[in-house]
Amino acid sequence: MPDRAPVGPAPAALRTPVLVAGLCGQSAAVLSGVLPAVLLPVTALALVLCARLAAGVPPARAEQVRRVATALALVGSALGATRLGEGGPADGLRGVLGPLLVGVQIAQSLTWQARRDLQTGLVVAVGLLVLAASYAPDLVVGLPLLAGWAAGLLALTRLVEAQGAAAADVVVGPVGPVGRGPTGPAWAATGLALAAGLVAFLLVPVPESGGINSRLAAGTGQAATSPRAGGLTGDSVDTSVRGELTDRPIAEVPAGSPALWRQRAFTSWDGRTWSSPGVVQRGVPGPPYVLSEAAVARTDAVELKTPAGLLWSPGPVVAVDVDGPLTSDGDGALRTRRSATSYAVSSAALVPDPGAAGPGTQDPQFLQLPDTTPARVRALAEQITAGATTQFDKVRAVEDWLGANAAYQLDSPVPARGEDAVDRFLFVDKVGFCEQFAAAEAVLLRAVGVPTRFVTGLAYGVDAGADRRSYREKDLHTWVEVSYAGLGWVASDPTAEAAQAEAGGLSVRQRVAAALRAALVATESVPGGRRTIAAAVLALVVLVPAAAVLRRRRDRSSAGGAVEATGAPGGAGPALAAFLRLDRRLGADRRRPSESLAEMRRRLGLTGPPAAAFEVVAVECYGPGGPAGPAGPAGPAGPDAPVDGDAIGELDRLRADARSG
Repeated sequence: MPDRAPVGPAPAALRTPVLVAGLCGQSAAVLSGVLPAVLLPVTALALVLCARLAAGVPPARAEQVRRVATALALVGSALGATRLGEGGPADGLRGVLGPLLVGVQIAQSLTWQARRDLQTGLVVAVGLLVLAASYAPDLVVGLPLLAGWAAGLLALTRLVEAQGAAAADVVVGPVGPVGRGPTGPAWAATGLALAAGLVAFLLVPVPESGGINSRLAAGTGQAATSPRAGGLTGDSVDTSVRGELTDRPIAEVPAGSPALWRQRAFTSWDGRTWSSPGVVQRGVPGPPYVLSEAAVARTDAVELKTPAGLLWSPGPVVAVDVDGPLTSDGDGALRTRRSATSYAVSSAALVPDPGAAGPGTQDPQFLQLPDTTPARVRALAEQITAGATTQFDKVRAVEDWLGANAAYQLDSPVPARGEDAVDRFLFVDKVGFCEQFAAAEAVLLRAVGVPTRFVTGLAYGVDAGADRRSYREKDLHTWVEVSYAGLGWVASDPTAEAAQAEAGGLSVRQRVAAALRAALVATESVPGGRRTIAAAVLALVVLVPAAAVLRRRRDRSSAGGAVEATGAPGGAGPALAAFLRLDRRLGADRRRPSESLAEMRRRLGLTGPPAAAFEVVAVECYGPGGPAGPAGPAGPAGPDAPVDGDAIGELDRLRADARSG
C-alpha cells in the first residue's frame, strides 16, 4: 500500500479559519458550562501560541512534534476517561469531556503544518461546538456557535480549494505518487457536522424552549423536550441544569383535583444533585394494583398526552387501574408501559394543615447532609427557625424567608463545579427557580432536624375546558415533603411564595438571549419558517465546497488538461522510477510518510540540478498525459518536450552518492 499523506504545507489562509473555529468552540463551551470560565483565557492563549509554534517548526522536526502531540493527547484522553463517571453521567460529561476535548485540541494544534493536520483540527473544533450546543442553556450560546460554524465553513472551503496542490508538492509512495491523502472522509464528516449543527440550531422551537440543546420533534407537530425536563422526570435532579421548559402537553386531569401531582421523591443530596441510591422499581402484584390499605378519598381519571411510562398521583396512592404491568419504588414513583395513554388513580386524603404535629420519621436518610455543607448554611437555618416552637412553624419560617429573600428567575447563574449549589443560591445569587428553592428549603430544614425529601411532579396547570386541567412540560415542578408524626408526608412548596425577578434586573446574558429568541421567532414570518432557512443553510454548506472543487478542476483544465496522479508499478515513468531507486538508498533520510517532494527537497537542502530533478519527477507524475506523455505545462522546452534525460541521470547520480555515503 502506498503512503497516503497530505499534499503540501498548510498556509496561513487555511490555519486562520481553523483557529477561529477552535476559539469559538472554546467560547461556546464556557457559555454552556462544559468548560470553566476561568480556563478560557489560558486555553485560548495556549491554542494561539501552539498554532504559531507549529507554523515555525522546521519540516525535519515536524514528525517528532507530531509524535509528542499525539502522546500528549492520548495521555490526556486516558486521564479524562477515568473521571467520566464522577458526579453522575451528566456532570461527568459536562465537567470532564469539555476540558478533555479542549486539551486534545491544544495538543493537536502543535501539528498544524500539513493540510491533513488542519483537517483534524477542524473536526476537533466542530466536535467542541457540537458538545457546547448539546449543553447550551439558552440562545446566547448561539453567537459563538454561529461564528464557529461560519469559520468552519470557510476553512472547509479553503481546504477543498487547496486539494489541487501545485505539482511540486506531490507526495510519492513506494510504488508511485499519491496526490490525495485521506481527505474526503474528513471533509464529509466535517461538512455533515457543520450542516447538522446549523440546521438543528435553526429548527429548535423558540417561544418556550430557550435551549439550543432541545431534541427536535420534526414532523410530529410537538414542541421539543429540554434537558431540564429530562432531569425532572429522571432518576436524579441536577440543580445546575438550566433552560426553559416547553408547551409540550403531558397529561390532563379533573379540574377539581389537587394542584400538585407528584411523580418521585429523592432522599440523598450531594451539594448539587438529588438522588435516591439503592432505590429500585419493583413489580406490583395485580391487577388490580393495590398499594395501600388506607381509605380512598378520591379517584381521578388521567389522560396521558405524551406517553412515557410515568404515572402521576395527587396524593398517597391507594390503588391504580392501568393497562399494566405496574412498578413502584415504594415512595410513590409509579411506572408502566410507555404505550399507556390513560389510567385511574385512587389516593388517600391529603393533610391540609399539620398544625401542632411533631416530627415524623427519624430515618437518617431524611436528615442527611453532606459533610461539605458550609457552616454558614447551617447557621442560617438556626437563625431563620430560632423563634419557631413547632415543626410546622419551622417549615413556615423557612418558606417565608425564602419568599422574602430570593426571587424567581429561570436563567440563574450556574454554580461552579465543586461549589455547593444551595450555598451559592442563598448567599450569592439569591435568584433561581423551583429546583433551587426546593433544594434550599430541604437543606435548611434538615439542618435543624426536620425530616424532608425532595419531590418532582406537576404543579398547577391550566384550564383545558370540559372540566379538565392540562399539565404541560413547563408545569414540571419540584417541592418538598415534610414528615409529621401521625400524619405522614405533607407537601411544602417554597416557590409559591417567591416573587418574579424584576425585568430591570436581568443580566446582560438574559437580555441578549431574549433578543435572540425574538429574532428567531421573527424568522417564522418567512414562508416555511425556520425549516426554509435551515434548508438554505444546508444547501450552502454542501454547495460552497462543491463550487470550490469545480472551480479548481476548471482552472486545471484551462491550464492544459486534467491533472491525473499516475505511477502504478507497471506504468511508472523513468523519472519516478529513478526517484524510487534513490529513495530506497537514502536510509534514514528517506521520504517521511507525511512529506511532499517539495518538503523533502528542502529538508535535504538540494539546489541546482538535483532540485530541478525533483521538479521533473513532479511534472512527470502530474503533468497532463502522465509519464508517457509530455513533460508538463508549456515552458521553455515547449509543451511537447520529453522527460529530461539529464534529470533522470541526476537522480541516479544522487542514488550512487547515497550508496557510497
